[in-house]
Amino acid sequence: MNIQRKLRLVAIIAGIIAATGPAHAETTIGRWCDKQIPTMPQYNGIIEIVITDEGAIELRTRYGDGSSAVSRLEERKGGIYADVESTHGDKFRIVPADGNLQLLDNDGLIRVATRLENKPQSGECGM
Repeated sequence: MNIQRKLRLVAIIAGIIAATGPAHAETTIGRWCDKQIPTMPQYNGIIEIVITDEGAIELRTRYGDGSSAVSRLEERKGGIYADVESTHGDKFRIVPADGNLQLLDNDGLIRVATRLENKPQSGECGM
Protein backbone atom coordinates (compact mmCIF):
# COMPACT_ATOMS: atom_id res chain seq x y z
CA MET A 1 0.00 0.00 0.00
CA ASN A 2 1.52 3.32 -0.99
CA ILE A 3 1.87 6.28 1.36
CA GLN A 4 -0.97 8.29 -0.23
CA ARG A 5 -3.44 5.44 0.24
CA LYS A 6 -2.32 5.04 3.87
CA LEU A 7 -2.79 8.76 4.54
CA ARG A 8 -6.21 8.69 2.90
CA LEU A 9 -7.22 5.68 5.00
CA VAL A 10 -6.03 7.42 8.19
CA ALA A 11 -8.04 10.53 7.23
CA ILE A 12 -11.18 8.44 6.66
CA ILE A 13 -10.78 6.65 10.00
CA ALA A 14 -10.19 9.98 11.79
CA GLY A 15 -13.36 11.36 10.19
CA ILE A 16 -15.38 8.35 11.34
CA ILE A 17 -14.07 8.70 14.89
CA ALA A 18 -14.85 12.44 14.94
CA ALA A 19 -18.35 11.84 13.57
CA THR A 20 -19.19 9.25 16.22
CA GLY A 21 -18.15 11.47 19.14
CA PRO A 22 -20.65 13.40 21.27
CA ALA A 23 -23.01 15.61 19.28
CA HIS A 24 -23.15 18.31 21.98
CA ALA A 25 -20.94 19.47 24.78
CA GLU A 26 -22.56 20.74 27.99
CA THR A 27 -22.96 24.52 27.73
CA THR A 28 -23.71 26.96 30.54
CA ILE A 29 -26.15 29.60 29.32
CA GLY A 30 -25.75 31.58 32.54
CA ARG A 31 -25.42 31.63 36.32
CA TRP A 32 -27.23 33.85 38.83
CA CYS A 33 -27.36 34.62 42.54
CA ASP A 34 -30.90 34.28 43.88
CA LYS A 35 -31.41 35.88 47.29
CA GLN A 36 -34.93 34.76 48.20
CA ILE A 37 -34.71 36.44 51.62
CA PRO A 38 -31.78 38.91 51.48
CA THR A 39 -31.28 38.98 55.27
CA MET A 40 -31.07 35.16 55.51
CA PRO A 41 -28.07 33.84 53.52
CA GLN A 42 -29.01 30.20 54.19
CA TYR A 43 -31.78 30.72 51.63
CA ASN A 44 -29.44 32.08 48.95
CA GLY A 45 -29.23 29.98 45.83
CA ILE A 46 -27.05 29.79 42.77
CA ILE A 47 -29.11 29.17 39.65
CA GLU A 48 -27.60 27.78 36.45
CA ILE A 49 -29.28 27.26 33.11
CA VAL A 50 -27.40 24.57 31.20
CA ILE A 51 -27.76 22.77 27.89
CA THR A 52 -26.81 19.16 28.62
CA ASP A 53 -24.70 16.85 26.47
CA GLU A 54 -27.96 15.40 25.14
CA GLY A 55 -29.30 18.84 24.15
CA ALA A 56 -31.85 19.18 26.99
CA ILE A 57 -32.16 22.49 28.87
CA GLU A 58 -31.89 22.24 32.66
CA LEU A 59 -32.25 24.66 35.53
CA ARG A 60 -29.86 23.66 38.31
CA THR A 61 -30.14 25.32 41.70
CA ARG A 62 -27.72 24.91 44.62
CA TYR A 63 -28.91 26.39 47.94
CA GLY A 64 -26.96 27.84 50.86
CA ASP A 65 -27.95 24.90 53.08
CA GLY A 66 -26.21 22.45 50.69
CA SER A 67 -29.34 21.09 49.03
CA SER A 68 -29.93 21.24 45.29
CA ALA A 69 -32.62 20.82 42.64
CA VAL A 70 -32.80 20.20 38.90
CA SER A 71 -35.71 21.12 36.63
CA ARG A 72 -36.18 20.51 32.93
CA LEU A 73 -36.85 23.66 30.89
CA GLU A 74 -38.36 24.39 27.51
CA GLU A 75 -37.40 27.47 25.51
CA ARG A 76 -40.34 29.65 24.46
CA LYS A 77 -40.89 32.90 22.55
CA GLY A 78 -39.46 36.09 23.99
CA GLY A 79 -36.40 34.48 25.58
CA ILE A 80 -38.52 32.64 28.15
CA TYR A 81 -37.48 29.31 29.67
CA ALA A 82 -40.47 27.47 31.15
CA ASP A 83 -40.27 24.73 33.78
CA VAL A 84 -42.06 21.87 32.03
CA GLU A 85 -43.19 20.25 35.30
CA SER A 86 -44.32 23.36 37.16
CA THR A 87 -47.94 23.57 38.26
CA HIS A 88 -47.55 27.33 38.94
CA GLY A 89 -46.22 28.31 35.51
CA ASP A 90 -42.64 28.89 36.69
CA LYS A 91 -40.66 30.67 34.01
CA PHE A 92 -37.28 32.35 33.70
CA ARG A 93 -36.21 35.22 31.45
CA ILE A 94 -32.71 36.57 30.94
CA VAL A 95 -32.89 40.38 30.87
CA PRO A 96 -31.02 41.49 27.72
CA ALA A 97 -29.94 44.84 29.19
CA ASP A 98 -27.99 43.50 32.19
CA GLY A 99 -28.03 39.68 32.03
CA ASN A 100 -30.00 39.31 35.26
CA LEU A 101 -32.61 36.55 35.51
CA GLN A 102 -36.29 37.26 36.08
CA LEU A 103 -38.15 34.56 38.00
CA LEU A 104 -41.80 34.54 36.94
CA ASP A 105 -44.96 32.52 37.47
CA ASN A 106 -48.53 32.74 36.18
CA ASP A 107 -49.08 35.94 38.20
CA GLY A 108 -46.00 37.71 36.83
CA LEU A 109 -42.61 38.75 38.21
CA ILE A 110 -41.58 37.16 41.52
CA ARG A 111 -38.03 38.54 41.87
CA VAL A 112 -34.79 39.08 39.96
CA ALA A 113 -31.59 37.07 40.43
CA THR A 114 -28.30 38.87 39.73
CA ARG A 115 -25.87 37.71 37.06
CA LEU A 116 -22.73 35.80 38.06
CA GLU A 117 -19.71 34.82 36.02
CA ASN A 118 -20.10 31.48 34.22
CA LYS A 119 -17.02 30.19 36.04
CA PRO A 120 -17.79 29.62 39.76
CA GLN A 121 -16.00 31.91 42.20
CA SER A 122 -15.26 31.29 45.86
CA GLY A 123 -17.75 33.00 48.20
CA GLU A 124 -20.12 34.10 45.47
CA CYS A 125 -23.72 34.78 46.45
CA GLY A 126 -22.73 34.73 50.13
CA MET A 127 -22.19 30.97 50.01
